Amino acid sequence: HLFGVRLGFDGVFAALSLMTVLLISASCYFEEWMYKRLPNFNYFWTVALAELFVFSVMSVAFASCGGALRSLLAERRAPLHLYALQALTMAVYAAVAKIAYKYLNYATGTVLRSTKLVFVMAISVAWLGRRYSAWEYASAFAMIAAVACFGLGEQTADQGGEDHTMGYVLSVLGLGLAALQTNMADNAMRDFGASTLENMLYVNVLGLVVTARCTHAVPARAAWENTPTTPPATARPAPCARDFHLAVPVCPELARQRGPSAAGAHAS
Repeated sequence: HLFGVRLGFDGVFAALSLMTVLLISASCYFEEWMYKRLPNFNYFWTVALAELFVFSVMSVAFASCGGALRSLLAERRAPLHLYALQALTMAVYAAVAKIAYKYLNYATGTVLRSTKLVFVMAISVAWLGRRYSAWEYASAFAMIAAVACFGLGEQTADQGGEDHTMGYVLSVLGLGLAALQTNMADNAMRDFGASTLENMLYVNVLGLVVTARCTHAVPARAAWENTPTTPPATARPAPCARDFHLAVPVCPELARQRGPSAAGAHAS
């Protein structure tokens, strides 16, 4: 069942897959829309803070509307330190992935993020002992080849000779952290029996605290003062965060049913 509708195992998988792709695509559209209209934008920790604030508010609202907030706080399934590590990892990779766009154009950064599946599979095998078929490994290597071809094509087309090394380094670091967080979520839900809502609530709220502390150490005041005078900065975070957050409960549910590699592949 999905949202009270009987779909069958394959039907639920198809519905979750479609929702994940559509919602994350919409979020990426709003993100690219803002960055293209904000020259010299340098407030990536503040953007991550704004998104996690929306995530946290919506997580608490979902739990409250379903009447599950009290039970989630009183009867937590997964250990708190696992959620704290997830939150720290998510907060760092959310900012690092955005900072990478200072050195890469959005299309290249998005294509690089598609290799997250490879990191997810590697950590899943090494840490959680998951197993994958030869077809799944072949798909992962095909994705790497496609990304490499795209990167080589952009390098050939780049006539300015701009160095993108830092962008690639930050992207790979962000991908590794994102893959680690995905496997932590898989560990919480499949090994400890935590619900998608429980994982979402604790990670988002704790992640907000971590990001707020990090944002305090960077020019948050300058970002706040710059935002009202720049319409794209004012308009963008809410719809982007909204669409991505709607994918947040969908993607972990996909991971719970089909494993982290399936969720990573569709998110990519």
